[in-house]
Amino acid sequence: RTTVRGFRENYLGPIGKDGSPIGGDTEVILNGEMRYSLTKKFVVGLFLDAGSVWLRDQDEFGFEMRETAGYTIKYITPVGPVSFDMGFKLDRKKGESASEWYITIGTIF
Repeated sequence: RTTVRGFRENYLGPIGKDGSPIGGDTEVILNGEMRYSLTKKFVVGLFLDAGSVWLRDQDEFGFEMRETAGYTIKYITPVGPVSFDMGFKLDRKKGESASEWYITIGTIF
């Protein structure tokens, strides 16, 4: 929920020639989620995420907004929700996976 779901951790931004993430010095992350409670303990939802990680002073690794969409299933516990998220790249590039899944515990709010 603090990243662009659909991308592996650290793979939203610049990637080196060897296929490993370079990282960046600036980022923008946008998350939107609609939720529906099935019961007091189970919540389902749909999300749209977008973001970019870039290096300000390097044109080769400049700003490039990437978008994903997906679904979430949450089980509510006393310590916060346990979430299972599946994100799909909307602008998939050659060599990238179509999707990624995430498991998180707790909430950012």
